[in-house]
Amino acid sequence: MRIEATDVLRRLARKSEEYRKALSEELDRVASGIEATAKQLVPIRTGYLWSTIFHRIEGLTARVGAAAHYAAYVEFGTSRMAARPYLRPALEAHRGDLRELPRRAFLKISRSP
Repeated sequence: MRIEATDVLRRLARKSEEYRKALSEELDRVASGIEATAKQLVPIRTGYLWSTIFHRIEGLTARVGAAAHYAAYVEFGTSRMAARPYLRPALEAHRGDLRELPRRAFLKISRSP
């Protein structure tokens, strides 16, 4: 049996791309969960803040936030209003999922031929 370096490099490059894709998919799954938890925790008056909570995946980076101009005031409070956090607790609730993300992505690609 003869294995050439080019074959190994080609397979390695393919697995690397598969791992990157699996990481992105897992990241999207976890970010979606953080968004859902934040929507459960956010205080609702008019529903506008709730409706602006989002998650976005850009490469291997996830962003979860709220687009309402007053989102930070609710999360962190002001001198006249107590904080009512919803994003940080949502992130904390999914910290374990974030830690497991690389392993889950690796398991996903290791099952494929």
